[in-house]
Order: sequence, then structure tokens, then C-alpha cells
Amino acid sequence: MVIRVDKEKGYIDLSKRRVDPEDAMKCEERFNKAKAVHSVLRHVADNRHLQLKNLYETIGWPLYRKYGHAYDAFKLAML
Repeated sequence: MVIRVDKEKGYIDLSKRRVDPEDAMKCEERFNKAKAVHSVLRHVADNRHLQLKNLYETIGWPLYRKYGHAYDAFKLAML
């Protein structure tokens, strides 16, 4: 949770303890999904000698826009 922003000094004061446990769980779940998507895209980029940035631009970000999360699109593709 953001406690305050000090623009003059250029820092943000955060508190992990003030975050609602339910919000923390949602954030952790979303992070884990993003980590899995990144792992898949990185693996494809490495094996096909492609730029990871290009894969995100052509595959990753469009899937996020269409499905809300690329992970959900990958799950649907597995069915």
C-alpha cells in the first residue's frame, strides 16, 4: 500500500503490512500468472532465436488485451 509519495526526494513510502490479505493474494496470483507467461515466452524466444520484446508485442500484449491475462489464453489453448 502506498503511504505517501515524496516528489521532491523522488521516493515512494510503501507498507506491506497495511495491505488487505485478500488484495495481497490477488496480487500474488496475478504475479505468478505473469511469471508463467514470461517463462513460456522466454522459452519460445530462446528456442526460436527471437527477440523476447517482439514476442510480447506480437503475442503477449494482444493476448492480455483480448483475454484479460495471457495466462488465461494459454489455459484455453490447452483444452
